[in-house]
Order: sequence, then structure tokens, then C-alpha cells
Amino acid sequence: MTNLSAKLGYAIAFMTLLYFVVYAIACPTKELVAAVTVEVIVFIAVIGFRSRKKARNAREVQQAVLDELSTKTEATRQGWKAVKTVSNVVALVVLMFLAYDFSCLSLTCANQLAAAKKLYLLNPLYRIPGVHPALSAELLAGAYIEVDKLDEAEHLSDFLLDIRKEIYGEKHPMIAEMFGNYAFIALKRNRPLDAEKYSRQSIALWKETSGYHHLGNALTKLGNSLTSQKRYEEAIQAYSEALKMRQREFGPNSDRVLKTLQDLEYCFRISGRTVDADKTNKRIVSIIAWQKAHVSVDNPWFVPLSIAFSFALSFILLGPRGLLTTMALKRIEARVRDSGAGANPKDVQKLISLYNHRKDKAKVEYYETLLSR
Repeated sequence: MTNLSAKLGYAIAFMTLLYFVVYAIACPTKELVAAVTVEVIVFIAVIGFRSRKKARNAREVQQAVLDELSTKTEATRQGWKAVKTVSNVVALVVLMFLAYDFSCLSLTCANQLAAAKKLYLLNPLYRIPGVHPALSAELLAGAYIEVDKLDEAEHLSDFLLDIRKEIYGEKHPMIAEMFGNYAFIALKRNRPLDAEKYSRQSIALWKETSGYHHLGNALTKLGNSLTSQKRYEEAIQAYSEALKMRQREFGPNSDRVLKTLQDLEYCFRISGRTVDADKTNKRIVSIIAWQKAHVSVDNPWFVPLSIAFSFALSFILLGPRGLLTTMALKRIEARVRDSGAGANPKDVQKLISLYNHRKDKAKVEYYETLLSR
């Protein structure tokens, strides 16, 4: 069961790496190439580390501890087994989804859009409400926009819009989102009138299908298009609406609020409203200071600190003298002592492994002698 879990984990990590490679080939930015390089190094390092004999022994000891503490009764034994089985099933489903979706993405990259569309539409997960259909192709379109491959981005956006209409019909928030994509592309092409048209289409459809909610992105794009046309007062009104909505939906110190404030400050300055621009800048500075002082998912320190915390917690609980390791060792040792000459050899072998993990040679020799009798 443990080997299966490890193999599934490796397979999922490898599939994730393939996605990075495809995106980096399509859009070879420094950030993506660096991400692929880091992923490859980490993948090789993890496999190399886990293949070391010492690391394998440590994992065996940890598994023995977990098995011991979860097998006090038949119910807990079966429960632990069920949890591991469910985890493996979930991992297998994720792997199957990634493999299938990667096939769709590969066809999309090869411009085999008819075949890609059929496969994307056959994927049942993309029929779940709220899930973005053809998400991998959508991420590719976003990458194209970021590197100014706008013809490819627009072509792929047409493809995504076709899929969304197939699933949701003409009037749906998912369709409104696509108009927002077209607005962004138009802004990149320096076509502010087209950007304004698409932004207003997006806003109107959002209001019609979902009411006056989740409009921060569309309103910000509208503000950008109006700013490009030097219609500053209208742009300020759009940014102000977006700011209120984003503060309500994401909190006063979120990145989305920060981005809208930065757009608003620029619009204030270019239109000559210096006092309002300075006031907005103070708010921007305070949010940046708040973000630096708080670790959040958006904070660059979040991931390394989370990893460091997980390693520390694992050592405290499952290290050589960890809390759970000590509890398991005492239980096994008591069972061996009470059994005397009839002690279960598997229990004795576990004690040898545990004391080896602690580097207690005297105890190891004692139980090796007991095992050989």
C-alpha cells in the first residue's frame, strides 16, 4: 500500500512537470523556464533522497509507528486501512484526470482543435458547476497573452468560448468571463475602443446572469480602456466601483484591491488630481506594509515557511525521539516484555528498527540476541 502511494505521488509529480514543460515551450518566459528547472531539480532530488537506504529505513520506522498507533482495535485497523485506500483511490483519479487532460492539451498545442474539443467535452469533471472547462487550454491562453502572442491567444480564446457555449449556452457568467479575456487582448493590441466594448459586454452579461457581484475584474478592464481613451473621470468611476466590490469580496488588504488602487492612483495623477493620488498612494503603501508583515498564501514566504513547519512537526512527532515514536516504542516494548519467550518476532524486529533509528546500540544488540534465540 505504501509503495503504491509513493508511486502514485511520483506519477502525479511527473505529470505536473510535463504541464510546466509544455507551457514553457509554448511561452518561454524566464519565469516559466526557471519554474521548470526548479521542478526538475526538486523531482530528481526527492527521488534520489527517497532511494537512499537511510531514508528508506526512516520511512519504514515511521510506517511502523503509524501502524502501531492505529491498530489498537479492529475498528481502528480497518479505519486506517480505509483511509489509505481512499487516499490511493483519490490519487489514482487525479492521475487519470491529469493524463487525460494532458492529452487534450497536447492536441490543442498541435492545433487539432476539433479533436481537442471533443475530448475536453467528454471529461465529466469539466461539467461540474464552477469548474473552468478546458482549464489547461485556458492557462495556455493566459500564458500567450503574457508573452504578447496575441494571435495565438485570440485563436485559443475563440476555442474556449466555443466550448463554454456548448456547455453553458449563450448567457452564463463563464461566457461573461471570456468577454473579459477579449478585452484584455484588445488592450494589449492598443485597441481601447474594442476593449471598452468587450468590457461592457462582460459587465452587462454578469449583471444579467449573476446580479451586481464579482465585477471587479471587468470594471478594472473598463477603467483601463477608458484611461487609454483619456476619459479619466469615467475611468475613475469604474475603478472606484471595482475597488468597493473587491474590498467587499476579497478584503481591504488583498492583492486585487492593491492592483485596483494602483490603477486608480495612476488615473488620478494623469488627470491632475494630485491630492487624491497622494491619498491613494498612502493607502497603497499601507497595504504593501501589511502584506509584508503577514504571511499569507500570496506571500512569497508562505510556501518555504509551510515546508519548514511541516518538517519540524514531522520531526517532533515522528523523529527518533518524537512523541509518537516514543509512544509506539513503549507499547511494543511492553508487549514484548509481557510475552516473555513467546514474544512475536515481528514486534522484536520493530524494536530493533526503532532503536536503530535512535542509534541505541545496546538496545539493538539486546533485541537482536532475543530474536536469535
